[in-house]
Amino acid sequence: MATVALNWVTRTLKKIAQEVPAEGVLSNPAVVKLTTQAAQLQKAIFQIKSPFASQRTSDQGFSLVHPEAHSLCQRNHQPPFHCYQPTTYLHGATNPTLPPPFSTITDSITNAALKPGTKWGFSIYRCDYQDDPTWQRMLQLIHHDIAGSLELNRRLDLLLHHELIIHNDRTQSNGATSHQVRDHFRTWAAEEMTRRLVTPNPGDLDLMLKGSRDDPGPEWFHSARYNFCLMVDALCLESLDRMHFPVVKFVWKQWGNLDAEERNQPVHEVWEDGVTDQEEEDVGWMYMSVLECVD
Repeated sequence: MATVALNWVTRTLKKIAQEVPAEGVLSNPAVVKLTTQAAQLQKAIFQIKSPFASQRTSDQGFSLVHPEAHSLCQRNHQPPFHCYQPTTYLHGATNPTLPPPFSTITDSITNAALKPGTKWGFSIYRCDYQDDPTWQRMLQLIHHDIAGSLELNRRLDLLLHHELIIHNDRTQSNGATSHQVRDHFRTWAAEEMTRRLVTPNPGDLDLMLKGSRDDPGPEWFHSARYNFCLMVDALCLESLDRMHFPVVKFVWKQWGNLDAEERNQPVHEVWEDGVTDQEEEDVGWMYMSVLECVD
């Protein structure tokens, strides 16, 4: 993926800078080549232009889809679930033994346990309503990166089956915490999974609504769509202008160690919705670059 390759190039450049004398870094052939590759990768990531449209989907929020997905696939000669071509790496070699990029997505939407027409893609919760233009910029950036990652990996066929569910209810999610978002998402995921299963078993809905990490429901064995969601709060929107790689909150549905009383305890402002200042402690969510929404 473009982001993975860019990270590798960046790490390699840092390593060379440590090993090569300062006066020789800029003239080093490896540095020149890697710098060029980094520029190309950044251009691919940030200059992808893909028009998107929104469609109302009952009371679930907005479903964001790509109206030109079919034409993009035809232009790139990629029918749905096309035959995989060997990956060409930065050094020009190929490895035909690797599975196709994003093969887990293909597996999730063609799973025999799910009804035909199953989609992939995250639910996104808007939790700040102070700046609507910035919110729209965030959505466009997410859309562009998803389309760009698929195009770079020759998997535009998956764009035909992609759908983002946008939860944009100001009365419900304005200023919401990760706990409140998780509660709503758990209900949405349970109901959506029940609709998608070919033969739902009795008790599946209750098991999914419970959301236990020790005893997960059938959704745990399917795609990330039913197990994780994204939050966009004020800090995420601010990151559009203050960070090279803007971020969103990546929320795990099965996490839930706090009861209602503990949730309502004051949270120190520098902890950003967390419950601890220990970086290694699991608090049920993490900041994730918008460039990783397909990874």
